[in-house]
Amino acid sequence: MAYEVKNKWNGTEVEHKIKTLTNRESYSREINEEYGEGGGLNAGYDVVEAVANYANQKGRLDGKEYGKDFIFKTTGFDDEGDTTIIFEVKS
Repeated sequence: MAYEVKNKWNGTEVEHKIKTLTNRESYSREINEEYGEGGGLNAGYDVVEAVANYANQKGRLDGKEYGKDFIFKTTGFDDEGDTTIIFEVKS
C-alpha cells in the first residue's frame, strides 16, 4: 500500500523540476560501459538524487522532517515537458 494512502496524507502538492535539484544523468554510464545495458535497475538516478537534495534542503534550511512534514509522491512532467518530482506537504 502506498505510504500516503496508508497514512492518509491530504496535503498540498509541491512540484519541482528535477534539473533544478541535480545535474546527474538518469542512468549510469559506468554501469552501461562495464555490464552493457542496465535495464530497469539502471534508471532513475536523477530522480533519487533530486528527492534527496530536496529533503536535505528542506531539513537544513526550513527545519522540516521527511515523512513528518512532507513526502515524495511521484514524478511528472510540467507544461514545458521537463521531468518533475512531486511532494505532498502536510497541511
